[in-house]
Amino acid sequence: MSPRTKWILAIVGLLVGNVLAMVTLAVAANVGKSEVIPSYYESPK
Repeated sequence: MSPRTKWILAIVGLLVGNVLAMVTLAVAANVGKSEVIPSYYESPK
């Protein structure tokens, strides 16, 4: 395997890994209910 082929495979592998990570994070962020805290900006008394 030539050095050129190794570099191309390394770059493609990194790009594919990045896409998989972003898809995983996007799916994980949209699972479940909203995490909004009610009355967040109101000061405690």
